[in-house]
Amino acid sequence: MLVKESGGDGAGRRKPRDASGIVKIHEDGNLVVLNGKNNLVIWSSKVSSDSSTNSSAQLEDTGNLVLRDLNSGETMWDSFTHPADAAVPTMKIASNPYTGLGLEPMTWRWENPKCPCSHQLGYLTRTPLFDFEKLAAATNNFHFANMLGKGGFGPVYKGQLENGQEIAVKRFSKASTQGLEEFMNEVVVISKLQHRNLVRLLGCCVEGEEQMLIYEFMPNKSLDAFIFDPLQRKVLDWKKRFNIIEGIARGILYLHRDSRLRIIHRDLKASNILLDDEMNPKILDFGLARIFKGGEDFEVITRRVVGTYGYMPPEYAMEGLFSEKSDVYSFGVLLLEIVSGRRNTSFHNNEESLSLVGFAWKLWKEGNILSLIDPRDM
Repeated sequence: MLVKESGGDGAGRRKPRDASGIVKIHEDGNLVVLNGKNNLVIWSSKVSSDSSTNSSAQLEDTGNLVLRDLNSGETMWDSFTHPADAAVPTMKIASNPYTGLGLEPMTWRWENPKCPCSHQLGYLTRTPLFDFEKLAAATNNFHFANMLGKGGFGPVYKGQLENGQEIAVKRFSKASTQGLEEFMNEVVVISKLQHRNLVRLLGCCVEGEEQMLIYEFMPNKSLDAFIFDPLQRKVLDWKKRFNIIEGIARGILYLHRDSRLRIIHRDLKASNILLDDEMNPKILDFGLARIFKGGEDFEVITRRVVGTYGYMPPEYAMEGLFSEKSDVYSFGVLLLEIVSGRRNTSFHNNEESLSLVGFAWKLWKEGNILSLIDPRDM
């Protein structure tokens, strides 16, 4: 089998070298790639050092290249559990049989939109994996009665594992406005974050066309179910609202300053804030988040404006310019909603104020800002 020796991009797709190579079974039983010029080993599976090992390599229908010990029949190495920087459809993310932890892509994007077999992977990290069958059993086969809500990504179900632990399962819909990139982005971001005001990711499930995220269960659902409901918002006195505002601020500060990674959420809104049994807020949905490294101050321009209109700052909505200040603006809109009990989008028929932000600014200029506060808080 002749192959092209890879360049610095790992798979050699973008800058392949001219030298031809040969894939073969080495005398020590390993699968190796030899330089076509001088037969030097430039890559090895490195799973055997015994010259008596009798092995064979087979490319399965799934696209998985498998190296087997012919004497025992055991799999010594396979490409799906040792991915470099490329993946193919139906590729199962690998798991460690001893720890139960799985390998998942750190970054994932289309290498070629016309070729669904070329997703590009960055480096790998670990996150627990769940079997589809166990999640189906936990949610009573994703029964409608267990549905907690539904967003652009698809439905979220309440479930209970065999050990009694309650979970929330976000099942991505085939018609979802959020794709594979957002799914993998959320897995990567949340798996690396730990804070009392961020929702904890318990694991994920990727089997066939199924993509699911499993979170800790929040019994009080999302913030919007309280502040915009005439009956439920009576539960939120000023002390509770203040604690919720403070908790969200702590979560944002962690994302921007205190975590190992600098993260811009880009979709802060009431429906992305969950409440636990003590009404503590936890930030959810990192599918649109961006990770950055480096200096204190930075701004990025993107051609793809994502998020929720009404929570976006003008420079982002109109010019695609975003930074940490974008989250701060969204937090400001959210704060006004919590204090007033009114949706930012509830002013579309108001000729004087096009938004809650405009209404608050109008009251401020009139010296009447206290009238913005929900009367139930007074």
